[in-house]
Amino acid sequence: MAKERTKKMSPQRQIERLWSEVLETKSIGYLLRAKIEQNLALLISNINSSFMGNRQLANQNTEDIQYSLRKIIESRVDDNGNIDEHLLFSLNAAFIEHRSKLNRRINDVSAELNEVNNKLLSIHRKVMKSNDEIIKFNTKNLEVAYNFIMGGDSKADAKTLSAEDIDIKCTALSKQNEQNNKNTSKLMKIVNEALDNTIEAQSQVSEKRERIFENRRVIMGIRKDIELFTDE
Repeated sequence: MAKERTKKMSPQRQIERLWSEVLETKSIGYLLRAKIEQNLALLISNINSSFMGNRQLANQNTEDIQYSLRKIIESRVDDNGNIDEHLLFSLNAAFIEHRSKLNRRINDVSAELNEVNNKLLSIHRKVMKSNDEIIKFNTKNLEVAYNFIMGGDSKADAKTLSAEDIDIKCTALSKQNEQNNKNTSKLMKIVNEALDNTIEAQSQVSEKRERIFENRRVIMGIRKDIELFTDE
């Protein structure tokens, strides 16, 4: 009999335990969300740095290399004063092909980014739907609170569970929260790995920028001394 009394918790104790569990899950869930948004911000920063920063610097290098090579070829003439048209065409064709390939990739990536935007729009709609559910829930319970204050029938205004129903409801809510916890833990591992990968990618962006600047210094040296190669 004593054993049974030890196992049996009062409704208030059960509610306090459930609140403790769901609030802990809420805290972990918000931490998870913060890490995801941190990752998203870093990803957008990496994309912008790679495309608007590194890509444009690299493209400028390409244009300067093409200019320098063209000037050198055009300065080399035969005994009749003609330049090597075939070599000049081959040079331009290679750079045009390179530019065309990059244009195609810009379109491919833009299409993928647009898909991401559509996915984010869908996520935003889900967030707004959840917000609407919160507003409706709050409105309903404000009405209950108002009726309590005005001396209404509390049992008529609020759903009152029997002792048996309370045990069933507490068990169901505890299992639900336990499953939420498991899902959150799984997601946390995935998110942490993704965040680590993004941070690693950020360091690669910086490394590639250094390589681009190294090339830039060489290119600018060639452009400054172009007359050495063109006999001008």
